[in-house]
Amino acid sequence: MYPVRSSFEMSRGGDRYGEVRRGYSEGECGELITYRDLEPPDHAKGAVARAMIYMHTTYELPLRSDMATLQAWHRDHPPSEEELKRNEIIQDLQGNANPFISDPSLVDELI
Repeated sequence: MYPVRSSFEMSRGGDRYGEVRRGYSEGECGELITYRDLEPPDHAKGAVARAMIYMHTTYELPLRSDMATLQAWHRDHPPSEEELKRNEIIQDLQGNANPFISDPSLVDELI
């Protein structure tokens, strides 16, 4: 999980993550927003994708995006050193990590 301002999460509501092409406004964090879609800034796309895929596969939560988009974001924006380090700290603290950060090739095995 990542900290988020409650005002951002409330305004995001039920928006789906996806590629936004036109008719958008830009949010204060660089995200692009349309009526029902939200595209994170490039520097966050991979982390968002891996977090969403992890929550979906681990807890069977519905995806707020299509898997193909999340897989593309994951491939185009691999885990940063900061994300890898954070994943290691989580592993040390709670005994499990996000496997899609630890082994990015696992995302390609999903349907």
